[in-house]
Amino acid sequence: MAGELLIHQAAWYATLLHHFLYVVDLKRARNFGEAQPKLVAPTSIPKKVSTADQAGAPPQLDSLVSSVANGVAGGEIGGVLGGVLGGVGIAAPPNPPSQPLATKKIIRVGSGIKAPRQTYSVDPAYPALALQARISGTVLVDAVIDEHGNVVQAHATSGNPFLIPAALQAVLQWRYEPTYLNGQPISVLLQVQVHFQLRRAE
Repeated sequence: MAGELLIHQAAWYATLLHHFLYVVDLKRARNFGEAQPKLVAPTSIPKKVSTADQAGAPPQLDSLVSSVANGVAGGEIGGVLGGVLGGVGIAAPPNPPSQPLATKKIIRVGSGIKAPRQTYSVDPAYPALALQARISGTVLVDAVIDEHGNVVQAHATSGNPFLIPAALQAVLQWRYEPTYLNGQPISVLLQVQVHFQLRRAE
């Protein structure tokens, strides 16, 4: 009898221990299920999968700071001054280089061009040093006459150095009729003479 009682007690303790272990395992399984995120099967297969290594590096803070002030959302990093929303990131083409102004052709009188008629003349002022030194003579001057008949340039080719400045000053005040070639006014180069002659009283 005592042996059978011990056998029944041992079986009862074994059953109780098995039940206790089952309850502990069930609680652990529940706790584990709450800690783990739920896995959901994808509804479709993506065509391209990007990894963290393939992703571009985030923009640097310096480039954001150097953006154009008062920019708009979605603009280009660094900004484009004067850009518009939705515009492409291409700078406007530079302006074409300006064409050089055509140089006016000056034709020397005598090469098929008749000398223009003088319409206004100024006598040269006799230099004081030339009077004191009793210097007289003629100064040859190449005068450039524009299409309006104005003398715009004057260059002495010969003459006494004491007389040249006064001769050039006088010639630059002279006026001529415009010269035409094929119906168009042109600039001409005309050689003129400026005379300096002493009077007896001087």
